[in-house]
Amino acid sequence: MAPGKRGWCQIGVNLLRQRTTAEEAGLPSAITPRDNRRFLRFAVVGGSNGVVTVAVYTLLLAIGVAYPVAAIVGYAAGILNGYTWNRLWTFETGSFHFPEFSRYVVVQGSGLLLNLLLLYVLIDRLGMARGLSEVLSIVPVVLLTYIFNRWWTFQPRTRSQPT
Repeated sequence: MAPGKRGWCQIGVNLLRQRTTAEEAGLPSAITPRDNRRFLRFAVVGGSNGVVTVAVYTLLLAIGVAYPVAAIVGYAAGILNGYTWNRLWTFETGSFHFPEFSRYVVVQGSGLLLNLLLLYVLIDRLGMARGLSEVLSIVPVVLLTYIFNRWWTFQPRTRSQPT
């Protein structure tokens, strides 16, 4: 939900000076029990993405496909799985919608880039173990992709938007 005609700075000033609630300031309201359920569902879908990605990757390697191609196809399968289940189950936004799918790909691709950047810093710059680095990097990535998918990708559609 965008702030409309008021700028982000004015919203911040309103929040600080008047102790306005986020909703009154034009921002999404506080986390609700429904958001907790959505986040849990998002995590379950994310786990299934991992399974789909690894399964496709492993299958393609077994039939002789080069690992970079197998990785790309596996990741694409994970994206399709994630979009489908997040759309239908996590955020319940209805049928396939190309603009929504495009936003999902942007968010997930950005999450992948952030994950790779964090891995590079943790492993190559700080000398941390690879496994621990993945665990540490995945936490902010999952939180950020959830936030962007919740507030940007899977917005409730208006009647004028096609389903």
